[in-house]
Amino acid sequence: MKVNFIGNFDEAFYYLVNNEYEINYYFFQSGRASKMILLFCKTMGIPTVEIKNAEDFQRNEINKLFNERVINIIASFGIIIPNELTRQYVFINVHPGILPDYRGRHPLPQAIVNQEKYAGITVHIISPNGIDTGKILGLEKVEIDYSENYKYNELKLRGLIQSVLHKAIHNYLNQKYLGESSDGSYYKPLTGDRLNLIFSVSRLIDLRD
Repeated sequence: MKVNFIGNFDEAFYYLVNNEYEINYYFFQSGRASKMILLFCKTMGIPTVEIKNAEDFQRNEINKLFNERVINIIASFGIIIPNELTRQYVFINVHPGILPDYRGRHPLPQAIVNQEKYAGITVHIISPNGIDTGKILGLEKVEIDYSENYKYNELKLRGLIQSVLHKAIHNYLNQKYLGESSDGSYYKPLTGDRLNLIFSVSRLIDLRD
């Protein structure tokens, strides 16, 4: 099966490679490419495409790289895919949060701010009806450890990616959906100062002081 990979989650990319999916193109956001993925693509002769903004997707030379025979997997990509493309082709998004409760750019930090017990990874088909909306293909949760720091919990969360992506692709091919991410809660991005505080404390529990 041919796949366009869009983003920088190494775990998702190497799941696809190790399970013999054919990477058609690697799309990366300017300044946010995975060095490991870029090196792999260079070694294996996989073409790469730099995206600077949403308007780049409208350019003919990039737009024509998408077709109905290729599945598009997104995993940590900071540019919203234009509705014109999501209406025409399938884009499957690996979202590092529990949907529909944590729609938005910073789902794990926001869950920590809200003192949630669990964080999660949701895989869904992107809908043009709103950010982080669409049919849910997979969802796995992990308990947030407030005695540890943010990085520990982020790595723990990313450890779910390969398992949930495996189940999600299987569900997609069998047209099996776990639900719909539509309403739920959309959170605006946290401020840089708030994020830096969450990232810097040695124990997340200290944020409650």
